[in-house]
Amino acid sequence: VSSTIARDLRTRAPELAATPMYTIPNPVDMAALDRARGAAAPVDGPYILYAGKLATNKGVQSLLPAIRSAGLDLPVVVVGDGPLRGTIAAQAHTMNMNVRILGWQSRDDVWALMRHATLLAFPSYGPESLSRVLIEAAALGTPIAAMDTGGTRDIIQHRVTGLLSSDVEGFARDLAELAADERLRHALGHAAGLDAHARFSAASVVERVEQVYRQLLAPEAA
Repeated sequence: VSSTIARDLRTRAPELAATPMYTIPNPVDMAALDRARGAAAPVDGPYILYAGKLATNKGVQSLLPAIRSAGLDLPVVVVGDGPLRGTIAAQAHTMNMNVRILGWQSRDDVWALMRHATLLAFPSYGPESLSRVLIEAAALGTPIAAMDTGGTRDIIQHRVTGLLSSDVEGFARDLAELAADERLRHALGHAAGLDAHARFSAASVVERVEQVYRQLLAPEAA
């Protein structure tokens, strides 16, 4: 589903070098996401959103320190649950930060939170195969600051559809820049929405699958 997975497969199984391999992402229901654009704001005022499992590989332990390092005092809304929930709550208390941990939410509620967030913070260093959270946020036009991990670069193009960083210090700088620059947020969010619809919609993905079948069947047809 991503270039990272393709590279990993070739590394693990060198015999695949002689085999055609196609990289096709999972499809996303863009029609449902488009309907979510009209959802009412579930939280008053600006806020930073994190959505995902609260686990070490998601980098969530670095989320609040990065936001503090960025000098931001925006409220932080955390959607998700996991083994580090207590750690995040303790960090928020120690740092005296305004953090709301909502736990798992319905799909529509998550999309509404994405749609109205000032920005989505994505500190994962997984590596991610291909993050559905990022695709959905991009499709909704949410400005994104993300760690450059795994298949994330297949979704986000740096300074075109989001900001990518290679370490926590860079992530903090991106958060600060994105929070401070409304024009940048608008430009990145708008470009991300167009790009996600073009590349990850069900129609686009099905067409790519059909292209593979047509290519493989062409010799027999001849």
